[in-house]
Amino acid sequence: MASVKEHLHSFHVRASQHHLARAKFHKSMSAHFHKLAAMHKAAKSEMDEGGEAMDLFESAAGEHNAMADECVSMGEFHTDCAKCLSDGAEPAAKAAMSDSARGAALVPDNVSGITPEAPANIRPVPRYGAPNIERPGVPPEFEKMVAVETE
Repeated sequence: MASVKEHLHSFHVRASQHHLARAKFHKSMSAHFHKLAAMHKAAKSEMDEGGEAMDLFESAAGEHNAMADECVSMGEFHTDCAKCLSDGAEPAAKAAMSDSARGAALVPDNVSGITPEAPANIRPVPRYGAPNIERPGVPPEFEKMVAVETE
């Protein structure tokens, strides 16, 4: 059975190949739409008096070109990830990859990894059957005030 690292490596390799194939497809579609637009421009056909078809084909060519660029970018990302997961990757490359990936990731607001002190307005509510919650820092003379009676 493959380890998680091997599984992720094979996933990123396959994803990189997939994005490369998509980029080639979108580049070829962009070239076809450019040719169709050029044909409509040269023929100035009766069906396309206002040039709408030519504009439509040029727009479709531009969209396919943009998608090809996006696929190339995603392919490069997956290639970098696969390189970092391979056994021969240098630690500096792994660190650089983690920093760049971390910088591009979305981080939710109001999330703190470290809470120095619990706020005064929040109190724990134990589940049924849970062990008693220790309350450190209560002086012995006040223990009876904060004690919870159990029946």
